[in-house]
Amino acid sequence: MSVQGRIRGADGLGLRFGLTVTKKVGHATERNRIKRRLRAAIQDAAPQHATIDADVVVIGRRDILAADYQMLIDDLQRALRTVTKPKTQRPHNPAQPTPPTDGERRGSSHA
Repeated sequence: MSVQGRIRGADGLGLRFGLTVTKKVGHATERNRIKRRLRAAIQDAAPQHATIDADVVVIGRRDILAADYQMLIDDLQRALRTVTKPKTQRPHNPAQPTPPTDGERRGSSHA
């Protein structure tokens, strides 16, 4: 399973999920079973993150069919901690050159 997330502004909607399982994974019944298992695992894994305003997309893989349910919940909780963590601000490094602001090109000119 792959998990991607994006922190939203403080809109009060809480944690929102999207599920996707591609046709490469298998037939419709297998894809539906994967989505059912993911929905159930999300119900068990997400309550402690419910107050965070974020959009999360879970991409289901075939190994979810045979995975132990508790391991699935643990993986989701670990992924939610990662994707809902606010990004830290990187310090501004004055040693790096800034891009030109007036459209001029830097480096060698081709005249």
